[in-house]
Amino acid sequence: MQGAIQRGALSEALLMSPRARILPFQLSSVIKSIAKDMNDEFLGLSENALPMGSFLLLARNAIHSQNLYEIYKSTARALKVMTTQLSLELIQGDRFSRVRFHIKAKDGNASVILCELALLIWHRFPSWLIGERVHLEQVRLPFKAPTHANEYPLLFGGKIEYNCEFAELVIPNTLLKSPCRRSLQELNGYVSELPKLWFQYMDYGSRSVDISGACLNAMQMLASTSMHKVAKSLNTSIRTLSRKLAAENVTFQKLKAVYLRDKALNLLANDQLSIEQITSVLGYTEPSAFTRAFKQWTGNTPHHYRKMVRK
Repeated sequence: MQGAIQRGALSEALLMSPRARILPFQLSSVIKSIAKDMNDEFLGLSENALPMGSFLLLARNAIHSQNLYEIYKSTARALKVMTTQLSLELIQGDRFSRVRFHIKAKDGNASVILCELALLIWHRFPSWLIGERVHLEQVRLPFKAPTHANEYPLLFGGKIEYNCEFAELVIPNTLLKSPCRRSLQELNGYVSELPKLWFQYMDYGSRSVDISGACLNAMQMLASTSMHKVAKSLNTSIRTLSRKLAAENVTFQKLKAVYLRDKALNLLANDQLSIEQITSVLGYTEPSAFTRAFKQWTGNTPHHYRKMVRK
């Protein structure tokens, strides 16, 4: 484990800080290292391991599907052959279908992590296969809201329900006919970027991308957190944008904080800019204002965070 943490460019001091943030490439590196060291894509969190290369087999099986319905159905069949620790079933209703997950983990904490990963992967990978973000009407979780629950709307979109009987993704039936648009060659390129792609915001240029993700992508493209500019780039009004964000249980101010926080983390991980320069890049008038904001986001000052990263 220590080796995986070091390869992820993380320090023990950083990990011991309850509210500290890490970057997608760091999380990706740690997960990849743990899986490789243990030869287990379940990361040692289940009773029985899932050998390395298992997701690749599932992905190569799924890419031959005609549509989203077949992607989930074929994956459910393949999982039955590969493991007893994770299963998936597609349950169709009148208007919505539920992608239900059954997960066997070592303990409660492991169950939460595996549940998060399973739902994240089997939402984002099928979204990539069909070339648009699969809209989630609801995400149902079989545990109480964790301390990081405010991250879930940004990860999934849609309404989050806790203490449910099963872990489920609830999707509109109309999406089940969405065709698989990817080739085997594209899949090879996709897999080479894993698991980093699972921890980044999705945007496949689709009209169905969740509005929160669209806002974050617009901020990155514009290098601006102006609500007026973001709304204009999305061809909508500020009022309509606010209403759509409210439907996803997210505010523009929350997204602005996420954008600035992640940009600050990237800049602080690079020694080329001073704290004063980063303050200016992020649009703060003075370092003290940036320090207050950063401490609210992470529980640490920019100086302390940079010191922990360097260790």
